[in-house]
Amino acid sequence: PLLGGLAGVNRLAREIGEVLAVAPAITTSGELRFGTCVLNPPAGYVLADLEQGKRFVADLLGGQPVRVEGAADWLDAARLPRDPEAALAIHVTPSARAPRAEELLIHPRCVLAALEPADA
Repeated sequence: PLLGGLAGVNRLAREIGEVLAVAPAITTSGELRFGTCVLNPPAGYVLADLEQGKRFVADLLGGQPVRVEGAADWLDAARLPRDPEAALAIHVTPSARAPRAEELLIHPRCVLAALEPADA
């Protein structure tokens, strides 16, 4: 068995399964229900607080709806219980701050560089 669904092992199991033409046994409940593991965003994104995220996913699994704020194309295919008026929110933002109790805060990995012309 491969252990560590929150560390990307489910993705690895799927890749191995494709090569071997077998179905992986995924046991991460959020991933099974929603089709993605929101606690393990894809390359280019990072979760702000894993422990807070676990409580957030527990609320989703309990039936709470969620809204998505910010650019997160990888969530478009997820089977999340969406509601634009939901109290819970997945917030994708480059702003460095602590997550609020009712949100899953995900940061895109980005670099900002400012260049100025050199004095001649």
